[in-house]
Amino acid sequence: MNLHEAWSATVDERVAAEPGAFAIYVDLRRHMTAGKFEPYVDIVTQHERGGYDLYDAYTFGQVHAHIATGEIHVKRIDLGSMPSADAASEINNSKLSKLPAPFKARFRGGNGDCDGTLEWGATFQTGDVRWEPHSSVPLEVGLTRPATTWRHLCGERFLARWPYGHTSIWLLWWPRKVR
Repeated sequence: MNLHEAWSATVDERVAAEPGAFAIYVDLRRHMTAGKFEPYVDIVTQHERGGYDLYDAYTFGQVHAHIATGEIHVKRIDLGSMPSADAASEINNSKLSKLPAPFKARFRGGNGDCDGTLEWGATFQTGDVRWEPHSSVPLEVGLTRPATTWRHLCGERFLARWPYGHTSIWLLWWPRKVR
């Protein structure tokens, strides 16, 4: 069973265990498909053909709830360029070379654990949140599945997302370890 199949089975169990949960996530899925909650939907999951399923809605709901309560911190890093396809690694790296200080990124693409990495060598502040230097945050570019987002946040506690159609990289940090 791969990561996405395992996550789907977990979602099935959780939704089945909660009376009324199915209706909540069906309604959330409708709102996501209608374009509500942007840009956060694209940060959590992005498909080729739009339209979301129950698993997308469940994962989005979990991540968005932690963002809304301030448990997951979000930093928007303006880049001014949208990502190109995975095959265009030189073009993507050229765009990433224009990141503002203190950020640096490297794009690899492909089917590995992530599409690249983001780092920053100096402390910065967003509101009350102090971000210490970090040398290797997973970078997911373009399309991504929600289980991938959840895995990075639960495992590495960080994720940098550069969705198609966006001119910013969205840096997410979940400071607490997840069981």
